[in-house]
Amino acid sequence: MDRNLVKVFLKYVSLSVAGMIGISFYILADTFFIAKGSGSDGLAALNFTFPPWYIMNGTSLMIAIGASSRFSISKNKKLFSHGFYTAMFFGCLISVTAIAFAPSAVAFMGADGGIKEMASVYIRILLGASPLFFLSNLLIFFARNDANPSIAMKAMLAGSFANIILDYVFILLFDMGMTGAALATIISPITSILVLLKYILKRRDLFSPFADRISLRISMDILSMGIYAFLSDIAAGISVFYFNILILENSGAIGVAAYGIIANTALVVNAVFAGIGQGMQPLIADFKGKGDIFSARKILCLSIVLSAGFFLIVYLLVFFMASQIVSSFNSLNNTALKEIAENGIRIYFLSFAFSGINIVFSVCLGAYDQPKEAFAVSILRGIAVMLPCLFLLNCLLGLNGIWMSPAVAEFVVMFVSLFFVRKYFYLQKA
Repeated sequence: MDRNLVKVFLKYVSLSVAGMIGISFYILADTFFIAKGSGSDGLAALNFTFPPWYIMNGTSLMIAIGASSRFSISKNKKLFSHGFYTAMFFGCLISVTAIAFAPSAVAFMGADGGIKEMASVYIRILLGASPLFFLSNLLIFFARNDANPSIAMKAMLAGSFANIILDYVFILLFDMGMTGAALATIISPITSILVLLKYILKRRDLFSPFADRISLRISMDILSMGIYAFLSDIAAGISVFYFNILILENSGAIGVAAYGIIANTALVVNAVFAGIGQGMQPLIADFKGKGDIFSARKILCLSIVLSAGFFLIVYLLVFFMASQIVSSFNSLNNTALKEIAENGIRIYFLSFAFSGINIVFSVCLGAYDQPKEAFAVSILRGIAVMLPCLFLLNCLLGLNGIWMSPAVAEFVVMFVSLFFVRKYFYLQKA
């Protein structure tokens, strides 16, 4: 295999993974500090905020990935202005909706009492700042697809470190609880934008919101290119919603708190797989633009090998260190919480043997201008296969079945992903 291609791949992926790990760590920091400041109720409240967060984050990624992928293929600098106005429209829409309907949304998801109040405050502050997250993601993806993955990584890490430091200050020092956690999080995209400012000014020809009249056709094309990312997050949000409901029926608020520990720890692992996908995304899109199917295949193979190797390392660590992981979030040493979370994390993390590969395939198909197939994989992973597995295994095995359902669903979807990838990457004539 071409050494230069491997070198470029490792550069893009390592920088992207580093940035994504930084983002996942600030989410993990929210969980850690909220657990310290608010106990199991805080963990349960945080878990009820995931579905609205996934809606906002998924919409943001859809626009950022769609616009930047199309830019990589066509090299049309006017795409940023379309991405910018599309992002601001959806960001403001989500912001207004969250501020107006947060309590009703949280109640609908099953939260009540103090947990409902904490979750509502967090959602209103966090999603109220949606335009900041939209702009930050758009700038980061365009910088990476403009052959500058290093500045994209620096922006992501700077935002993450600012969040972690402010989590400590606002939650533990100022005792601001969920309000402090939300305020710390919205400062993250502001920090990322400030880090990118010098690069933006240097590349004014690209980062201009006034480059062209806005075309509805181009905006729709941007959305279709990134739809798989949106559906992936929306599906994840729906899954979390039903996980919460079924776990609440099985084990009450303690079970939901345990799921909060598992889900937040899983975010770190998901971030690495997403980083691998986002790292290869501009390369695959660029090769698509050049008609270079051979190089695209090599990048895909490298991504699969890297994903499989990472899973093996992570699962061994989680299996043997489950007690230490759970204990770091269980400051009150709740025995029930400890037992449920330790058992759950060992079963739940088996899903990454297949989900990592599915994430890589989905991103690869989207970057190669096959949005319908990427869309199908995302829908199958999060809803069409996931939910039937969840309900069936819950009926058959109870709580253990809930933990097992992601692994079964991802295994089934992997065969569909393989079919699509084989069709476009190995049966297609070069």
